[in-house]
Amino acid sequence: MGYSIRNIGIHTLVGLLLGVGFVVPGMWWLSVIGIAWFVHELLFRPNYYTWYWVLYIWTIKYLCALSWFWSAYPIDWLGINLGGFELLLIGMYWLSAAVWLGLGGVLLYVVSMYGVRVGSRFVLLAMPVLWLLAEIAGAWLFSVFSYGPGAILTANFSFGYVGYHLAQHVILIMLAAWGGVYVLTIVLVLLACAALYLWRLQQRGWLGFGCVIFLFTANVSLPVQTPSTAATTTVAIVDTQTPTNSWLSDEGAQYMTQQMNQALMAAKDTGAAYILFPEDSRVFTQLGTPNQTTALLAFTQADLQSIVIDSSRFEQADQAVLQAVVYDGSTKESYVSQKRYLVPQGEFMPTVYGAVLRLVGLGETVDQLEQRLSYTVDADLSQTPPAAGIPSVLFCFEGVAPDGVRAILQERTTDAPFVAHVVSHGWFHQPHILWSQLESMLRIQAIWNDTYIVSAGNHVLGYVVSPSGEITYPTPSTSGDVWQVGLVDITR
Repeated sequence: MGYSIRNIGIHTLVGLLLGVGFVVPGMWWLSVIGIAWFVHELLFRPNYYTWYWVLYIWTIKYLCALSWFWSAYPIDWLGINLGGFELLLIGMYWLSAAVWLGLGGVLLYVVSMYGVRVGSRFVLLAMPVLWLLAEIAGAWLFSVFSYGPGAILTANFSFGYVGYHLAQHVILIMLAAWGGVYVLTIVLVLLACAALYLWRLQQRGWLGFGCVIFLFTANVSLPVQTPSTAATTTVAIVDTQTPTNSWLSDEGAQYMTQQMNQALMAAKDTGAAYILFPEDSRVFTQLGTPNQTTALLAFTQADLQSIVIDSSRFEQADQAVLQAVVYDGSTKESYVSQKRYLVPQGEFMPTVYGAVLRLVGLGETVDQLEQRLSYTVDADLSQTPPAAGIPSVLFCFEGVAPDGVRAILQERTTDAPFVAHVVSHGWFHQPHILWSQLESMLRIQAIWNDTYIVSAGNHVLGYVVSPSGEITYPTPSTSGDVWQVGLVDITR
């Protein structure tokens, strides 16, 4: 195919139909049209697409899903003045990440072209599964091209999975109980393929009827009943607005320590059974072994009866990990786990990007970035030991892994009362597009795993996701200079 304005316009439109729902959640239903259009041209007009047009379309889809990257500007959390290079860095990462993810579409194209030789209808039946596998492959390829110190090869980076659009459908989202976003992706593509099939059979009446039912049921809520005899537990959620680079100076660190101690005292006074702090709040000093940390907490927090979830940057052997401590004030025991999935450009410097920047003469900047982005994945990842009543801990962007919640719950030898989701969005500036997508991810995971997810955030409000996918915000209790405590009851 040529590069005519018409072709560019049509393919751009298809890509936007696939991705606009990630930017404007109310437009999620357009993805059905985008999928049906894409599949029609792919299978029934096999000479209409080439691999580079498919890559173009899927790249646009992911550019929409990753548009929240731009909320990182200005990059003021690094403590490094990058000047005009900041826009170049964000733009380069935004575009290249979308391309790596979009390569999954190319794999879908290749497999489909082989399948068409057998029969287009056969491929149409297989398309829901093929589409899912393509998105998984794209996420895995993203981890390959963004690999670096502290990274792992994984398909965790699930931004852009079309199944997340069904989080806006109050009935179909419940199908997540059968397999999370994986099942929802298959369902959405299946619906689009069914619509395409009716269109090709010229069954416009049935197609129109199906569309009306699909859209009408999108906003019809199913009743959720909670037994009147169910016991409730109060959780104190501490949300923070920590100043940028507050931990990079002695004065800033001292100020933040004082503020977090005040927040702990205020949360303790509420009598809540659990107190949850955002990621890297550093309420507890973690300088030694877990046993030493436990002994120190038992001494300094002798009157504490709540279970407190805190996390901190923990230095070891010239490397750093993000480590959570769950301290049980009643038994004077603590449980430690570390973050298992790190985000490129935010927690480690990808090797490919570092090499490219050095080639263009920005080696000094790369050295500074690598010094700041020095996190790694260590060995203390398992959450097997926690006793009953101790929540599991899900770190910030680990929530984007489709099976992130399931993985930590399956490690348990006892039931978790809830999953504590510790979050820090200090990298960003009011990333509403990101927040919307993360809410969809957590709602789907809560339904799949039939569990509460309780989130506490830095530079973002915390909330609770129920096992039915409903979101509840805590009732404000008290506040300080950079923190506020809110209370919420969960059913156990």
